[in-house]
Amino acid sequence: MAHDNPPLEEILRTVREFLVDLTPRLDGKDRYHGLVSAFLVEIVERELAGEWQHPATADDRRLRELALALGVEPGDEHLHAVLSRALRAGRADARMDEVLGVLIDHVVDKVRVTRPDLLALEHRADD
Repeated sequence: MAHDNPPLEEILRTVREFLVDLTPRLDGKDRYHGLVSAFLVEIVERELAGEWQHPATADDRRLRELALALGVEPGDEHLHAVLSRALRAGRADARMDEVLGVLIDHVVDKVRVTRPDLLALEHRADD
């Protein structure tokens, strides 16, 4: 038998609002945990709302293409480790504009998940 449960988004919003209301009354470690919890619930809310597309596929493709362009094959090793070694070895020195573009896109994708409000502030500052 189905239950008339509230939608998951509504549950998360209620939890986040509770944490936001409660956290200012806390001190020390409890306050920190409240702030982190509200922040994490907000990320989950955005993911469920579909406000961002999962950047892993496009991001992984861009980073893998960059690794290959720098002459390194990621194989089974973590892509970030392979790229870090290539950058430290100077393999990207002659292509720094291209590399910076890919890395900036990588960071923007991460910020879009964790703090999209910062991207909105950037656009407002450019106006």
